[in-house]
Amino acid sequence: MQVKTRAVGALHNMSSDAETIRIIRRHEGIPPLIALLSDRCDAVCGSAAGALQNVSREVASRALIRDGGAVPPLSLLLAGMDVQAQVCTSRLNLLPRRVAERAAADAGIRFLR
Repeated sequence: MQVKTRAVGALHNMSSDAETIRIIRRHEGIPPLIALLSDRCDAVCGSAAGALQNVSREVASRALIRDGGAVPPLSLLLAGMDVQAQVCTSRLNLLPRRVAERAAADAGIRFLR
């Protein structure tokens, strides 16, 4: 668990670089990051959400994240107790605002205007 936590944390840190974002996308790193959003360890989920937040800055990656099924686990993280995961999740711009508001309402979250 410690190795996984540190590896995802390192990937989160490295994903702030534009070239690394392209490498993650080209080498099919987005689906494993999405899968890690459902990990039992909060630190892993938070780092995966942070890495996806960084990767979502690239337009080509945004659709892969959205279409890869990231929205449901991100919604759960947004409603969860881990503050790091909430912050990273809230900064992902994957959905139009009205869809994001509906997803938040479905998860019992009040969407701030």
